[in-house]
Amino acid sequence: MRDWPALRWLVAIPNGGKRDRVTAKMMVAEGATAGVADLLWPLRRGPHAGIAIELKKLDGGDGLTGDQLDYLKFMHGEGWAAYCCHGSARAIDLLVQYEAGNLAPTVGPVVIQSDGLIVPAYVGAGHAGARK
Repeated sequence: MRDWPALRWLVAIPNGGKRDRVTAKMMVAEGATAGVADLLWPLRRGPHAGIAIELKKLDGGDGLTGDQLDYLKFMHGEGWAAYCCHGSARAIDLLVQYEAGNLAPTVGPVVIQSDGLIVPAYVGAGHAGARK
C-alpha cells in the first residue's frame, strides 16, 4: 500500500456499541453525541471538505438511525462527502477513491450496499439489497 501521510488524520469515533450505564454516562459527559459517523477524515478532495462514513454490518444490520441520517445530511450540507457503507471492504474502497480525488458530488448522503449498489440514505431496519 502506498504511503498516505494524511491518513494519520482519519478519526474513528467510539460512539457505537453496547455499554454499561456508568460508561455510557461518562462518554456523554466527555462529549459523545448520538448519530456522529464512525469515521471522519477532514481531508479536502475536489468539492469535498472531508468525508464522513457510517459503518454497518455486511449483512445489512439495523440500517441508519434517524440521528445517523440527520448527521450525514448535516455533514453533506457542510460540503463533506457523506456515506454509509455495508462492510469494511466498501469503506476502504471508498477511502481509496476519496483520497485519489475520484468521488463525484452526490445530491445527499448515500448508502453503498454490500453488493456495491449505491442508493440514497434513509432510516430503516437494513437497507434493501444489503443482505447477501
